[in-house]
Amino acid sequence: MEPRRSKQGNTRQPDVKHPPEFYEIIVQEQLDSLWGQWFEDMTLSNAENSESGVACTLICGYVADQAELHGLLIKIRDLNLTLLSLRRVYPGKTRVKK
Repeated sequence: MEPRRSKQGNTRQPDVKHPPEFYEIIVQEQLDSLWGQWFEDMTLSNAENSESGVACTLICGYVADQAELHGLLIKIRDLNLTLLSLRRVYPGKTRVKK
């Protein structure tokens, strides 16, 4: 089954059977808002890792499917960022505090 594509050809449309899911990704480095272009529809915010006290960035937003999630992880790898955490947030659950 081919992935659904919009008229622009590169943006995935949500599948009715599998709606987008909300993910939180934490990387060790602090990224400013200019890096938001690399992560398209994701929200970037700076935080402090509560365990280590190290400055980090919270990248969060809806991800259409596993292929898009892997694409985000590849971007993190390509930018040589240190991945600290990745989690799917279910509706009604508490998210990471900033």
